[in-house]
Amino acid sequence: MEVRHFAHVKGLQPGAEHLRGWIEACANGYATEGKRFIVVIDGLDHVWRENDRDRQPLNSLFRELLPVPANVTLVIGTQKVSDEQLPSQFARFVEAEAWRELPRMSLVSIESWLRAQLDAGRFELDSARHPSAGDLVELASAFQAVTGSHPLVLTYAFEALVRRHRVLEPSTVRSNALAPDGDIRKYYDMLWHQLPNHAKDALHLLADTGFIWPPLGLETCLGTEAGELSPAIGHLLHNSEAGQVAFHGSLYAFVREIREHAERVQELLPRVVAWLQNEAPSFHRWGWQWLYEARAGDPRNLLARPFEAHSTMSKQAIDSDKVRQGLKHILLGPAELYEALRSKWASRSESI
Repeated sequence: MEVRHFAHVKGLQPGAEHLRGWIEACANGYATEGKRFIVVIDGLDHVWRENDRDRQPLNSLFRELLPVPANVTLVIGTQKVSDEQLPSQFARFVEAEAWRELPRMSLVSIESWLRAQLDAGRFELDSARHPSAGDLVELASAFQAVTGSHPLVLTYAFEALVRRHRVLEPSTVRSNALAPDGDIRKYYDMLWHQLPNHAKDALHLLADTGFIWPPLGLETCLGTEAGELSPAIGHLLHNSEAGQVAFHGSLYAFVREIREHAERVQELLPRVVAWLQNEAPSFHRWGWQWLYEARAGDPRNLLARPFEAHSTMSKQAIDSDKVRQGLKHILLGPAELYEALRSKWASRSESI
């Protein structure tokens, strides 16, 4: 808000406890221009599952948002959730009829999405038949049938297929893609029962560890060949500069709810510790080695002279180009913190 709406919030007290005042200031400022101030809160369902079913973070946020200030439009995006996953005072200010269910992707939108993938060179149509616009419609219809028009299921189905097939045809989609009736949890469950054990172990670790695994880190840790995990679970992951992360957080939520998840993670801890000690980049050793040694039953390094050792390891980590790129990737996330700080510093430099 400070970067994009500075004229309306200049001089206000910083801090999360002043969020409502900032929103009101923006709303009042834009009211003089005949504009509404729109606040978008997306991923409401993520907070519950990613904070051990604690809705206190939601309560804190929505105390600043509700009741909605004058000249403010509040847009909230979430999957369907029970009342216990919503802020405690939510029902006082938001009526059940206020929710609007977004429609699934239409055939036209799926075709448009596939055309963008085709134009980007992600796949080809059957060149032997001189592909026409009708071919793409048929392909879109096949994807619609197997994915139930669910955007995330569509993404997973497409990514899985293009890893194995350069040319996509309707018959390829119908015979190879999972068909979970547009239910993402059913998709995960169907896929889980097909995965080899080493791929399941990789997902257990991805869902458990607090760090981002570097490229080939999981393969090294689990003792598999380079590239062996990609055919099984590569379509579920996003390869960033920092490493491998789930394309969508619902994957982690599903894996954590598997009955044997905690037990299997405990069995894998010695491998993670060995990887951190011997193979991991310096930043991962600096941030996680002692913690995982302690989780595995050996807290000696965590308790003995941590500040002196961390000073040395911190310098080694920050001197690493890979670490700096990883930090940059984190700062270039949805909050655009890096860009905000860069712009703020640039404006200050110009005024000096």
